[in-house]
Amino acid sequence: MKSLRNKFLIAVSLLTLFIGSLLFMTPIPGGIVIVAFSLFILIKESRFAKSLVYVARRQYSQVNYAFRYIETRAPNFFARTIKLTRPLRFLRRRQVAMAG
Repeated sequence: MKSLRNKFLIAVSLLTLFIGSLLFMTPIPGGIVIVAFSLFILIKESRFAKSLVYVARRQYSQVNYAFRYIETRAPNFFARTIKLTRPLRFLRRRQVAMAG
């Protein structure tokens, strides 16, 4: 039952990601919100999507900075899920700073 729910949520989030990417090019700012919401669902439900976001954050600093910006301004439940995709190099610096 859980796998059916998981597949349904992934399908819905991919559909909303597609719709958000179409609205992203319009002057209405709702596309960004829809894309962020669908990425949140994908990260929450799919290990593959989580690993893709992790790789993108690790390879492209601008993507990482954008996600870090969202982390600081998003509600806790949203920020916690996004923080799961942080590259390890940033976590290590933070842990060393906290320990010292």
